[in-house]
Amino acid sequence: MAEYVALAAEERALLPCQDGSAEGASRAVRSHRLLRARERLRQAAAFESKSSGQRGREARKALLEAEAGEREAAAACEEGGLEAGAELEAQGLLADVRERLRVLDVGALRARAEVLLRGLGLTEEALGGPTVRLSGGWRMRIALAKALFTHPDVLLLDEPTNHLDWAATLWLEKYLQTSDMEDVAVVVVSHDRTFLDNVCTMILRTHEKKLHLHMGNYSTFEEAHRIDQEGRAELAAKVAEKRAIADKKIKEMEQRGRATNNDNLLKQVASRRTKMGVNRHDGGSFNRVGLEGANGQKFKASYATELTAEAAMTTETKEADVKLRVKSAVPLGSDVAMLQCREVAVGFDGKQPLVAKFDLDIRMGSRIALLGVNGSGKTTLLRVLTKDLEPLGGEVYQQPRVVVAHFNQHQADGLPLELSGIEVMRERFPDATEGDIRGHLGSFGMGRQAVQPIHTLSGGEKVRVALAAITFRPPHILLLDEPTNHLDLQTVEALGKALQDFEGGLVIASHDRRLLKEVCIDFYGIQGRKLQKTALADFVKAVRSGAAATK
Repeated sequence: MAEYVALAAEERALLPCQDGSAEGASRAVRSHRLLRARERLRQAAAFESKSSGQRGREARKALLEAEAGEREAAAACEEGGLEAGAELEAQGLLADVRERLRVLDVGALRARAEVLLRGLGLTEEALGGPTVRLSGGWRMRIALAKALFTHPDVLLLDEPTNHLDWAATLWLEKYLQTSDMEDVAVVVVSHDRTFLDNVCTMILRTHEKKLHLHMGNYSTFEEAHRIDQEGRAELAAKVAEKRAIADKKIKEMEQRGRATNNDNLLKQVASRRTKMGVNRHDGGSFNRVGLEGANGQKFKASYATELTAEAAMTTETKEADVKLRVKSAVPLGSDVAMLQCREVAVGFDGKQPLVAKFDLDIRMGSRIALLGVNGSGKTTLLRVLTKDLEPLGGEVYQQPRVVVAHFNQHQADGLPLELSGIEVMRERFPDATEGDIRGHLGSFGMGRQAVQPIHTLSGGEKVRVALAAITFRPPHILLLDEPTNHLDLQTVEALGKALQDFEGGLVIASHDRRLLKEVCIDFYGIQGRKLQKTALADFVKAVRSGAAATK
């Protein structure tokens, strides 16, 4: 890939020679010399930065020479003029560059790049335009395509689905399972459990500053870990019971031995205490009571050390659970729809509607998932529901006294970085008490982090502060736009449980399939500019079919 980029730059520098003039040929030769001089300078600087001693002195000398050569080539470009024999030299250089590009099979490289970029959702216009015109999210997709294009030995993906929509996520998931990636080691950090299940064959877990490798996908790891911990706890309980019984018997034997001056009985007591590890200072072994060898046979000290024997019964110290609680407003006393959409069309003035006329009722207890690819109108529809944006047609009716809370996917990024979570809440709710604010942030798992400046928080902690801010006044209806972006797995699970317990109405736009399955009852997809009731599996199938059809 690096060779192709360098050759393409050389070809662009030499193109002026094709106008047939001596001036164009001279300009091409000088541009090519400057390009090569800058490449020599880059290489010399890289080598010098890694060299020391005698080699470092030689590298420094070479760097100074490269700097002088680059200045000379740049000055020649500025002066202009004609170069003797420039036409022949430029044509020869251009022919050589194009031959090397032909050997690289540029057509195949371009085709592969286009497959990757289109798979990640780039349009024809975006493919041909400069990246400076693209948003940060689209540039992230290009960066992901570049990583895939290089076909590395090891591919590291840190939350790759954060900036992807449904189509791109499903495409990436499938691509990572293709034969093109068979010889690539892929390491993924992700909060998307379904993505991990479909992509990963091993789970590398960090716990108490150690790495633990588990075979299988994430669900397999979870189940195996649960069974292992339950087995350890059962073994520990069984061993503890046996030891308690043995200890009681020893004490009874000792009492009888002392009462009757029975030396044999007292010797048995000493022997059993040795087995229990009581006399270790006298050379005794560790406590072997209750332990078993392989297949349940009698345990011998030679089978294991104390560390391995005790480790088999040790359960992990449970990681601190992330606990979130979203309190809903008191019901208004009737089962009517809190929000009603009647023949509502969504979009922007002067443009074709993103979503054509639809009807929708949102009640206390509604569990609605809003599905759609990027640009289909999910975010715009949520803004219309909150009355942040006027519909193109129809009416959104909100019952009097209904409280609607809206979380948009960029809300956490808009928090003032210099303030703490408590200070953010004070600004927004000046009449609230310190205790109420701290208690509410605490219900979102923000303890000591509540007093830290926002810029010191993780992405997930910022999301928690943003969620706390919009729900301080308990809502009847909660609208969430991609709430799981930047959250870790624990927090996504905690959010799912909190939303299951939320008693108000809920509308979620998300591509986290596990969260939607756990929380939502009704699924509405935006396809072909229409909002239609669907099933999650049917929507995923349609998106996959559409992505395949566009390749």
